[in-house]
Amino acid sequence: MFNGDSQGLTLADVRATSGGFVEAADYEGNFVSGRHPYPWTSGKYTFSLRRMDTQIVDGKPYTWVGAFVREHATSRDVFVNALRFPGEKLVHNGKNAAFLEFYSTERIYSPPDISTLPPLEIKLSNLRFNGMPADLTKVDAAFIRHDSKRPDGLGAPVSPNLIRVSASEDGREITCRLQNRIFPDSEEPNRTLWSLKK
Repeated sequence: MFNGDSQGLTLADVRATSGGFVEAADYEGNFVSGRHPYPWTSGKYTFSLRRMDTQIVDGKPYTWVGAFVREHATSRDVFVNALRFPGEKLVHNGKNAAFLEFYSTERIYSPPDISTLPPLEIKLSNLRFNGMPADLTKVDAAFIRHDSKRPDGLGAPVSPNLIRVSASEDGREITCRLQNRIFPDSEEPNRTLWSLKK
């Protein structure tokens, strides 16, 4: 999944791949999104954002940025989708976020049996820009709690606590482990996992 948030976005601002699908909506702010089904298995993957082509619209340049997943076992690159950004120059604001979402089947079928969820461990590491290691200042863990508010003022959907999070000593590897029970907020508070020592 690759999302973009801004005003006035339409389906013209997202490019899907065969077998994928797109969305443009305003129920979580104005956004466009592209998604692609993928049969995840145990292994190592690299997610990357890459500058693609430039498009001229009404005399103004727009740059397409594509999302790709590399399967290290096969060296195959999977194109997820691409989003269109105004202008030709791409500038990173210095902040990154990765999030994990679990979708319940309760509204469609029946509540899931959390105790039977399979073991799951996800490691996030090797953050790079233009091939170079990113300069880190701190790494935070932020869980959606009952009092959470999005930057746009909308309420955030609350999810049960199912993930334990930890960081390596240098902050460059984050480990997320699925638990087979819902635990209270106090056991996994929002916090800074790692910060640069001055």
